[in-house]
Amino acid sequence: MAPAQVPVIEVLNALEIAQELEPAVNHFVGIVFDQVVAPLLRCDGIVDLKTMVEAETATLTPELDPQAPVVPTGDPAILSRPFEHVAAVARFIQAQLFDVFETDGHGQSSSVAKFRGAFRAAWSARAVPLLITAVLDQIPEDRAALDAYLEVVGDEVAGLENTLADCRLASTDDFGIRLADVMSLILPSFTRKRRAGLLRSVQTVLASREQNVVRAQSNPGIAFGPESKNSGAAAANAGSKSGGKEGVEGGDLGIQFPDCLVTVQTQTLLDMLHEIIQRASPSPQPVSQSGSVAIHELRRNVMELDRDPLAIIEAFDSVRDLIRLWHAKTSAQWTIQYEEIHHRLGRLPRLDEALDAQHVESTRRLLRGIMQHFRDLEVAWKSCLPNDVYLRIIGYLLDSCYTALTSRVLAMPTINKSTGNSLRFLLVECSKVNALFHVATASPSKSTPASRSSGTAAPLPAFGAVSAVGGPSALVARHCPKHKRLTELVSFLSLLSRDQATQAMSKFREFSGDELMQLIEHRQF
Repeated sequence: MAPAQVPVIEVLNALEIAQELEPAVNHFVGIVFDQVVAPLLRCDGIVDLKTMVEAETATLTPELDPQAPVVPTGDPAILSRPFEHVAAVARFIQAQLFDVFETDGHGQSSSVAKFRGAFRAAWSARAVPLLITAVLDQIPEDRAALDAYLEVVGDEVAGLENTLADCRLASTDDFGIRLADVMSLILPSFTRKRRAGLLRSVQTVLASREQNVVRAQSNPGIAFGPESKNSGAAAANAGSKSGGKEGVEGGDLGIQFPDCLVTVQTQTLLDMLHEIIQRASPSPQPVSQSGSVAIHELRRNVMELDRDPLAIIEAFDSVRDLIRLWHAKTSAQWTIQYEEIHHRLGRLPRLDEALDAQHVESTRRLLRGIMQHFRDLEVAWKSCLPNDVYLRIIGYLLDSCYTALTSRVLAMPTINKSTGNSLRFLLVECSKVNALFHVATASPSKSTPASRSSGTAAPLPAFGAVSAVGGPSALVARHCPKHKRLTELVSFLSLLSRDQATQAMSKFREFSGDELMQLIEHRQF
């Protein structure tokens, strides 16, 4: 009977290279956010709400003492302007970073879907805390001013939340606090004492957000060109990317991509995509060559790449397509090896016959040939597969081999002393596989408090890295669980008497009581 095909889903579960694109997408989102969104929010945006209100109030009331604390007036003309700006930023993001993918036919791309999700998460973590902070910072001391403030800002917050939802952006930060929640916290019925307690609790929450707020307001690792003077080339590029749209709603704010210098993050991203291509298909095949050429072109034009999010998304898609092809080829190769191993096992007669004096030598040669085949696969696959993928594949194949061998032993009607000795010897030979699981290991990286406080992005994990904890024996246990069942079988067959085997049954947890009793009944001690 032909051996069963390896289900494709097993291959996809084992080959997790595609997951390496996720940190790449997150890094790219960080680049876009730092170079595009943060400058827009800094430039006459919600971050400057306090300064704007103070300046407008001082203009309206010239007699105000410059040293005295300024109380917001609740004037809609003052308070609505920053919210209009943030709404325009949101519409700009939708037009330049979301809609353009739909127009260019990338809407169904898994890379684009990951990009959107990561961007929404970044907005929640970085932008929404700024909005919440700005709203809370402006709570007036005067009760009459508070009523006007609540009425105006409540309407503005509701309108902004609707705009964010329409633009597929969140109005909830990564702590689950919505803009509308802020308005519900500062209901007009609370007293001055309750207000003081509220602000203390809010300050505690905002302190835990400090890292995100600092990242959104300033990033010293990135150099920007003049934000107030966008070049004609940048404006033309932004216009072309929006599919011919002329700016966005609220275009009088003049939102465009800011001029910016080439960043280290962009180069790091390209290096990582290139590494993924090399590890996925290191041999000089046309597919990997075309992928390498594409990355080389992006590196050469990195100045334009910084202003062109779509080019990065296309690079993600190229790498994803390459990995998909590599998955298909590896799936076919894995199925071939699975069938080869089980074809060889199928040539074994019943073990009670295969281990008699006449056939034991040929049986030994056959099993040694199977183990040599695994060693040949080790040489061929370690040179081209990421470690984690290699370990999953070799572990699965060994598991299927051990399952077949164990089933053969349990099916033996009789195990005499001579057969038992030969059987133990052969199974011990088959269990010596630690060398197959000896791979380069990498300890998990740990971010330092300094790196967290400075806002520096954590280094990407090594591609295909494997934890160093435990060494080859731990990797065998993790990726080849049936190995323990085989070694327990060898130990059980080494017991010298029926009484000894019966008393030790509870120690062999890989077998059921019925299976162990069957072995005891069939053995000749």
